Parts: sequence; structure tokens; C-alpha cells
Amino acid sequence: MKSHSKKFYQRDHRKIKPEFVGNTNKVRMRVVDQTILDTLLLTDTIMLSDYKILDKLQGDYNKSGMVGVKATSYMIKPKSSGFEFSHNLGRMKVMSCVQYIKDKLGGEYQKILLKLLDDNKLSNKELEWFGDNKKVGKLSTIVNEFYNLWNKG
Repeated sequence: MKSHSKKFYQRDHRKIKPEFVGNTNKVRMRVVDQTILDTLLLTDTIMLSDYKILDKLQGDYNKSGMVGVKATSYMIKPKSSGFEFSHNLGRMKVMSCVQYIKDKLGGEYQKILLKLLDDNKLSNKELEWFGDNKKVGKLSTIVNEFYNLWNKG
């Protein structure tokens, strides 16, 4: 059982919080705002349900080698082969999802999604966009729809 502190600390422009490791007295400091998406969740700009779906896509984006966010959950597992089919399949999955977003919702949604996936700083206008639960909900619904289609096919 993990015991979490509700207090955050600031270090190197990131929020960190202490958490116990397992059933021991060991404590580790965990970065809780590693990405822009994390920050949007922490500031209650987006809902947890939307975060989970978008985080899944961002994880696939990072695992496919399309961007270099340094988070342990996004690390690519090294393999011995020079050609990795799963690596290329991951890229195809992510780019197909981005194209699906453009086809279903238009270029505005695609542009803001790519900025989020690249983990680029958002402008005030873009932060307002993410503050609109209907827009974010629509985006996460279509991403989830794509993942369901991908997993069926």
C-alpha cells in the first residue's frame, strides 16, 4: 500500500512529493508534473478520465520514439534486433490516431493535440482551450474511439 503525502515541494521548476516505498520506511521523491498533461491534471484544468486517455496516447507517442520525454513509464525497452517492428507499429498507431483526430474533429484539434504530445509549453489561448471540458471531452472520446477500433482490427 502506498502512502501519499498531500504536500508538494518545488525543485528545479517541477513539483515533487514524497511517497513511501512499499511497507518500508524508505521514502522516495516523485515528480508529479513531468509533462504538460500532468500539469493540466494537477491544476484541475482537465478531468481524470480525459487525462487517462490522453496519457495513454502520449505514452505510445513517447514509446514509439517520436519525442523524448524523460519519464520512467515512457522508457523504450531495449532489444537486440536492429529493426523493431513494434517500434514502427507504435509510430503507425500514433500517426493514424492523429490523422483520425484531424478527420473527425478538424485541424484545430490535431494541432493542439500535437503540441500536447510534443510536450510544448501552451499559450494562454491554448490553456483556455483545455479549460473547455466539452472540447477536451470530445478529443478524448475520439482518441478512445480510435484505440477501440485499433484493438479490434
